Amino acid sequence: MFLAKFRLDIRHPSVRQCLRDCHDMHRSLMSAFPDGVPRAENSVLYRIMTLGGETYLYLSSAVEPDTEPLSKRGFSPAGIRCVDALRDIFIPGSRWRYDLLAAPSKKVKAEGRKNSRRVALSMPEERSAWLDCKGAQNGFRPLSLREMGETRAFGIREKMPLSFAAVRFNGVLEVIAQDLFWSGYCSGIGPERSYGMGMLLISRL
Repeated sequence: MFLAKFRLDIRHPSVRQCLRDCHDMHRSLMSAFPDGVPRAENSVLYRIMTLGGETYLYLSSAVEPDTEPLSKRGFSPAGIRCVDALRDIFIPGSRWRYDLLAAPSKKVKAEGRKNSRRVALSMPEERSAWLDCKGAQNGFRPLSLREMGETRAFGIREKMPLSFAAVRFNGVLEVIAQDLFWSGYCSGIGPERSYGMGMLLISRL
């Protein structure tokens, strides 16, 4: 796995458009990878952060991204490294600080429709239970949880509007299954992973 960091030039029109439209951001980031390869196949995740007055984007992927197409769009590379060594230290019982922007939701049957629809979870207790469930599926147990605010993501996909709620969680987690945790770390947690959700940022206690 590779982790790249980009500084975003918010004066650049491409960056401003990407920040307005999460689907445009997705398309721009996928230009750094081979044509026709789906996002999930390359385990592409991203997260936008503001640090020290600057806007940065963290990008993780199974293959090393080509930074040149992004540089032309106002994404200035600020570092890239292979993080495969993390797998060996994500051992059961180890504890880590985490920061996660996610879209907690559930699927409900829609009357008159063949497919179910996804509904955002609005209550903190529901979202806490959602994270517990995702943790069990991905080899970790949240030992503490704080909600650091809610936002909304917007975009246009195939001429249809996109809009969903995003919640920032942080706290401490414990790894309970090494292979599952590595898989979740690489593949992301929860839905809307094409649009900046699900990237698990980890740091030492």
